[in-house]
Amino acid sequence: GDYNEWYKSSRLFKAHNLPMDETSYSLLAHGYILSHRHMASSALMVLQEMKEADMHPALVKLNERFIHGYLELQDLGLTPEKTAWQT
Repeated sequence: GDYNEWYKSSRLFKAHNLPMDETSYSLLAHGYILSHRHMASSALMVLQEMKEADMHPALVKLNERFIHGYLELQDLGLTPEKTAWQT
């Protein structure tokens, strides 16, 4: 993936006051996990934003489980080699 394009796109939503939807929130959260320039825990902020924006609870829960699962594996040192999946 192209980090710069992901980052620019995520900033455009905020700069133009565009409403975020379930897809854009999910992409933003997963982008934080895949980014080598951000802490994966930044995805937790996205979860909070999703809850505050009244996104569908099932989608919030799905993202929450994915993010918490990733962070738990990270704490155990069980994440894949970054060169295999990060840009």
